[in-house]
Amino acid sequence: MEYEIHARGTGENSAFTKRLTVEAASWFDALVLGLRGMHLTVHAKKMGVSLYEDGVSACIDLPDDALKIDVIAPDATVQNGILDVFRLPMPHPDMALSTLSPGGSYSPGDTVQHLTSSFMKLAELHTNYGDDICEAVTYVMKFAERTLGCEGGGVYLRDLDDPLAPISCVVASGPHKAELERPIEWGRGAVGRCADDGKAVNESAVSDGLFGEPINGIGPVMCTPIRQHGERQGVFAIYESAGSEAFTGGQLEILGHISQAVGYYLDLVGPESHP
Repeated sequence: MEYEIHARGTGENSAFTKRLTVEAASWFDALVLGLRGMHLTVHAKKMGVSLYEDGVSACIDLPDDALKIDVIAPDATVQNGILDVFRLPMPHPDMALSTLSPGGSYSPGDTVQHLTSSFMKLAELHTNYGDDICEAVTYVMKFAERTLGCEGGGVYLRDLDDPLAPISCVVASGPHKAELERPIEWGRGAVGRCADDGKAVNESAVSDGLFGEPINGIGPVMCTPIRQHGERQGVFAIYESAGSEAFTGGQLEILGHISQAVGYYLDLVGPESHP
């Protein structure tokens, strides 16, 4: 879906304006891509979000940056660049988005809140961790565990100097940590397939395991690609214990956003800092 991103300044920054068109699956994805394309770094701790009446467009208020950003979906009614509809509160309007707890585990129906929380927490990875990729990704892995309630997982990045080399584990967690800390051949297992074709994986049972062979004790698996400058750079994978219920579509959407945040962070860090 093609979204129009319109960033406009407020207060003393009112002269600022930028526009960009991006292809994205949701307004969250469009916002991340828009910030990246417009080279904007924002402070998301006081981010306010309003959904427009069409349900797929949004206005993001960033008072610390004196910015408002409209993310406008196709076929939306627009007058002078602003949607000609009233704004609706996010679900659970009694919950202030600026104080939404990022640590609450996922439950069905909470996808929008957790996406918003994820954006707020992960938008400042570079500010908090600088060029220390291992520390930043370790934080993101812990955040994913808390938010999605998974047993563990791993983050894998390709070798920038040798694109055909196996992708390497940057961080792994959970009771199978030692088994996850291994290079993965492209196309093998859930992680290798996700790295190879760039498609998300969400399976209740993976016949070829995470890496090409089953691991006892691991059940449902979810993987989403990490992209940098639009190119596949790695995979964010999480798993649940054997016998657990499959991950939901909402959880997959959140993991996809978390992977995008990692890709955005890698953009800011630059290739010279890659492990």
